[in-house]
Order: sequence, then C-alpha cells, then structure tokens
Amino acid sequence: MFLEIQQRDPSIVVVKPTIPTTLAAGAIRVRIDKFGLSANNVTYVGLGESMSYSKFFPTATDGTMKLPVWGLATVMDSNHPDIQKGVRFYGYFPAATHCDLVPSRVTKKSFYVDRIQVPADRYVYNTYEFCSSDPLYSPQTENAMILFRPLWFTSYYLYDYVKYNNFFGAGTVVLTSASSKTSFCFAQLCQSASIPVIGVTAAKNLDFTKSLGIYTSVVTYEDLLPLENITSKTLFVDVTGSPSLYSKIVAGLPSRPVNEICVGFAHATSSTVEGNLFFAPSWIKKRFAEVGVREAMKDVDKGWKLLMSKAESWIQFREFNGVEAVKRSYVDAAEGRIRADIGYICTMHEIPAKL
Repeated sequence: MFLEIQQRDPSIVVVKPTIPTTLAAGAIRVRIDKFGLSANNVTYVGLGESMSYSKFFPTATDGTMKLPVWGLATVMDSNHPDIQKGVRFYGYFPAATHCDLVPSRVTKKSFYVDRIQVPADRYVYNTYEFCSSDPLYSPQTENAMILFRPLWFTSYYLYDYVKYNNFFGAGTVVLTSASSKTSFCFAQLCQSASIPVIGVTAAKNLDFTKSLGIYTSVVTYEDLLPLENITSKTLFVDVTGSPSLYSKIVAGLPSRPVNEICVGFAHATSSTVEGNLFFAPSWIKKRFAEVGVREAMKDVDKGWKLLMSKAESWIQFREFNGVEAVKRSYVDAAEGRIRADIGYICTMHEIPAKL
C-alpha cells in the first residue's frame, strides 16, 4: 500500500494498494521499515511539478504523486548479485509498505539508482546508504537520524551558502517557521558562529521555540512590532512559503533585506515562490565541483554531532504505526497541525519491524 497525494491540494490523500509484480532482473524488493514525517514532505508535494519530485515515484493517476519520504528499509528479495536479502539501508522512498529499486552502481558503502526521468542534479535522492557502513547511522539514534538527516543537510548547506556569500553583508538573519526542524537546525549552525538570528513563529509555538535556546530573540506572526527595533542589515530566510506572511514580515522590517531566500513551504497554499529559491542539491553540486567532496564535507561530522547531542532533549519522538495513523499524521502536516515538539516516526505497517 502507498499514499497517493493530489498535487493541486496536498491535503487530499488516498490509500492505494500496491499491485504485485514479478521482481525484475537486477532489482531488489524492500520493506520500508520506518520514515520521518514533517512539513518538509509537504514541501516535496508543493514543488512536485516545478522541481520534479512527482517523477521519482510516479502513479497511474494524473495529477497525483506518491509522498516522498526519507527512511530505513530492509531488502526482502533480491535479483541483484551485490545486494543480499536482509541488508538494511537509508534513503529516499515513497510512503509505502514496500517498493522495488533497481541499483545501477553498488559500492561497500552505498548504491545508486538511475532515474532518467529526473534532472541529473537530483543525485542526492538517488543514493542509498548501507547502515553497516554509514557514519551517520547509529541504532541508538536512528529515529533522530531519519527525521533530521534530510532537513539538517538542507540547513547545513543553506548555512554554507550564506556563509560563502558573507551573509550578503547582513548583520542579522530573520528566519520564519522558527519552530520547524529545518529552521532551528540552520539557526543552531548560525549560533555556533555567533550570527544573530531572530526567529518568527506562530504564537502557539512561541514557548517551544524560545526553549530551544538558539535564537537571539523570537517574535510571532501575530506581533511583528519588535522587528522594527533591528538596527543592522537583515538577511531574510523564509521557510513558510506563504506569500501573505512573507509580505507581512518584509513590510515589518526597518528596511528591505539585503537578500530574501525561500527554503520551504511549511505554510504554503500554492507552489508560488517568493524570494530566491534555495535548492540544496544544486548548491552541493557546485561546492563539490569547486573544492572537492572532502573539503565541502569537512564540517559535516562536527555539525551533525552537535545536533544529535541536542535532538532528543528538544523533540519527543513518537511512532505512528499503520496506514490510517500515517495518513492522519500526513494530513495534519499538510494542514499545518503538526506539533513542533513531536518527532513523527512512521511506518505503513501495523506492527513495527522487529530488527
């Protein structure tokens, strides 16, 4: 079974059965054990057409897509000589009970799936990491890993991007959706470099966002008057994807920001982008080409360990088992009801995998 999402209205979701087929030559059939769920998954749907997210896991119904998620899976059957049954790995999947993958290149650490239907710079989504050799994987922190990993890499390379550009001359970052994981991972990196970040969040999330201890100050969408007190140039980073909130916040600043960057769609009602869209895979490709993989990744381990040291004190992880529980959680995310202080760990199976 899998979740099929209406692209024009991401809150409309239908559970569809997976039709059994014979496993193709060179393919593997995997059980999707668990995956993280956040507003980031709604962003994938919002950008389904414009950024080709709808093409990774096509459906048979026009105007729909399978919900993309990041998680852990176990090989249940294999027609590939280099990947054995029982192997566990991390990667990009549909929100489903099972799926088939066709690895094209296999190493001791990972394998790659060729997807000619998507642009070449989407290679990050086509790489799958074996848990046995993955430096970011630990059984003790696997829930935190699957929830934060895709968000943190976006945050890390967003930070790398603005640092590369000397924060565009700004002295303060104004960051929306401050309670979201993408936002506070980015803010944590800024804090470690002594860059002031003012977080903007909904009133209901104010206490939680302040409790993180990583923002210079926190204001709410309902009361933006404190923004008038900013005395330095500002860099505006928007994670809401909401044109109305975007305009309201920019209008509340003392002067026009030196740059305006759009990262997500946490509060979006359409895929319209305000500001300059930041797409992490494109920036990663540029940095790898400029300085090499080792140099571009040199601070990843340090930053990841910093996040993991805090993640479980910030977030309560809860597991949602079964199709209906996952469907309800997704709709909550699509309609903005997902709780900021909860880490949603999902499986489409009624009973979690025994590992």
